[in-house]
Amino acid sequence: MAKILWAKALTDYLKDETLSYTSIASKYGVSLQAVKKRAGKEEWQNLRQKSIQKVKPVVDLSLIDDFPQRFTGMLQSLEFEEKQLFLRDVLSQVVVGDGRKFSVKGAIPLESEHKIMGSGLKVGIVGLPNVGKSTLFNALLKKQQAYVANFPFATIEPNVGVVPVPDPRLDELARVVMESENMTKLPPKVPATVEFVDIAGLIAGASKGEGLGNKFLSHIREVDAICHVVRVFTDPDIIREGSIDPKSDFEIVKTELDLADYEMEEKSKIKNQKDLKANLFSFKPILVVLNVDEQDLTSSLAIARKFVNEVVEQGVPLNSDQVVVISAKVEAELSVLSEEEQKLYLKDLGLEQSGLERLAKKAFATLGLITFLTAGEKEVRAWTIKCGVDALHAAGEIHTDFMAKFIKAEVVRYDDFVESGGWKKSREVGKARLEGRDYIVQDGDVIEFKIGS
Repeated sequence: MAKILWAKALTDYLKDETLSYTSIASKYGVSLQAVKKRAGKEEWQNLRQKSIQKVKPVVDLSLIDDFPQRFTGMLQSLEFEEKQLFLRDVLSQVVVGDGRKFSVKGAIPLESEHKIMGSGLKVGIVGLPNVGKSTLFNALLKKQQAYVANFPFATIEPNVGVVPVPDPRLDELARVVMESENMTKLPPKVPATVEFVDIAGLIAGASKGEGLGNKFLSHIREVDAICHVVRVFTDPDIIREGSIDPKSDFEIVKTELDLADYEMEEKSKIKNQKDLKANLFSFKPILVVLNVDEQDLTSSLAIARKFVNEVVEQGVPLNSDQVVVISAKVEAELSVLSEEEQKLYLKDLGLEQSGLERLAKKAFATLGLITFLTAGEKEVRAWTIKCGVDALHAAGEIHTDFMAKFIKAEVVRYDDFVESGGWKKSREVGKARLEGRDYIVQDGDVIEFKIGS
């Protein structure tokens, strides 16, 4: 309750220039000293003037110096619920310098909310020119727009595409929660996500700084996994700029990364080998997207197997689980269709899921990630953790405060939760159990954390 009161007090303060510290303290029953400490900060004063003068309900971010840096810093003093209410009540819409409009929920990158979204997985997309990387990434961006519209606080960045990981368990959980809690509609479903980062600038010689080589190398070191886009399609109108054949294209990119690793090892003065390995490309998991013609999608297994065999013959450890066969052209077409139209189109192609969805699932598996689930009236949600994480650290994925105040985790297996019909009945039939902080969370565990005050 205190968090909500603070959010209301601060939003009122920013919107109404007649409110004094004393009137805020009196209205909300908080101490005058606390109000002065929080609302008296220079950032709040500056934003108050801007919001009173210029905004109701639109804020021009260019009017506030160093907006997101200062604003993000200011918001770090607030709890999550306070930020959520503040952004909703004070800034309903923002305008950035070039005139584009975004909902505030999508426009302001906040580290705490980014973490709470459970999206720590970043996959860098690399490839030679004209292999279809841009087409694929543009499809990713269009899919992201739909994601951001549905889920608040999803960060928008120009070179990042956020793709939900398909999880039919969420549909079942939502149904069970609605029925068991006598709700009139399904609770919101929030899937786990994968971030795909468009890493430009790769040409032969990138390891020596050719083209955008240095920038390319610095960007790719920041990702968790590397996704190679390889040309298999045959369109004669698209020239092969540096591209030869699938195996050779893959080898060119890998060679550049291996050369960069070699140079780093030679030049590095890092004594801690663990730190050195964290910066080497050869230690990052890899995925390969084979960009094929539409008519070849039905031959995906054979195409993937042929590519893997050719690469393995060259001494590269790769298996079919790391390879996804996609038509970037088809993905681009799917990205502009409604959900129902997409299903019909995929059915005509003989596919159950889009290439982007299959890629997201492969990325998840390649990095050894699992999901645990939460199910309540507010939402049903999949949370991303590494395989082998204990209950204490899983709780920290939801909110860091949960780790300090952790008491127990109430756990039900997904199948048992659905079969029993929700939390109440799972407890009644003995399917719910209490686990301590050292419990190793399993994929599909439905968890309710018991947190102290």
